[in-house]
Amino acid sequence: LDSIRNPKEVDEFRNEFGDKFYLFFIDALRRMRYERARKRKREGEGDISFEEFVRQDDEGLGKDQPEWGNNLSKCREKADFMITNDGSLEDLERKVLEIVKSIVGK
Repeated sequence: LDSIRNPKEVDEFRNEFGDKFYLFFIDALRRMRYERARKRKREGEGDISFEEFVRQDDEGLGKDQPEWGNNLSKCREKADFMITNDGSLEDLERKVLEIVKSIVGK
């Protein structure tokens, strides 16, 4: 699964799967995420200004959102693992695999 954005989703997965559910929170510096979004050019991302990106990002973090809305800040608090995605895709894959190997080795 990816893109869990509401802490109640995390709670539901924990209730359903118990200790078999692990939440990874993958983050990067805002400027880096902005540049990556512009390069991806998904709908509305290719020509977005940094200011608009910041506004949308703040919404996703949960600022001024209703309880049922996006709240990545609260999801981050519930994460089992935090990963900084500040390198290549291969670097990210390596970081994830290291954690998965540590879980499987338990």
